[in-house]
Amino acid sequence: KIFVTAPKKIIDDLDLDGFDIIAQPINFKDFKKKLSQISIIDKKKESYIKIGNFFFDSEKFQLVDNKNKKSIKLTELENNFLKFLSRSRSGHSKAEILKEVWGHNRILETHTLESLVYRLRKKIEKNPNEPQIITLINKKYFLNLN
Repeated sequence: KIFVTAPKKIIDDLDLDGFDIIAQPINFKDFKKKLSQISIIDKKKESYIKIGNFFFDSEKFQLVDNKNKKSIKLTELENNFLKFLSRSRSGHSKAEILKEVWGHNRILETHTLESLVYRLRKKIEKNPNEPQIITLINKKYFLNLN
């Protein structure tokens, strides 16, 4: 989203189709309302993502396969993990995931992440031993959104 702020007389002279326009002086209530609208749109985009054969509905904590009429319930941690991975195409390290998903501020010697990945792979991969959706490449976890 792109906001344009300028004095009203300038805005009236410009062709700004496709832009959110807030005339100056800025009314705080109008600005807050625009930000809220953008936030709602962004959450909707994030809450329904295609992952493999599934649609990930982060609002309902589930993966849905409409073709096979199958729904997989997710735990809060699984949901947060998938949501975090879906935000980046460049992958995330174990330390990043532990910090952002679990809230750990330091690297811990734990198999918690690996256990979570194993459980998720069993739920969503055709062959969990040859993962195609949740992959680990060069010590970074990736989510295949194709």
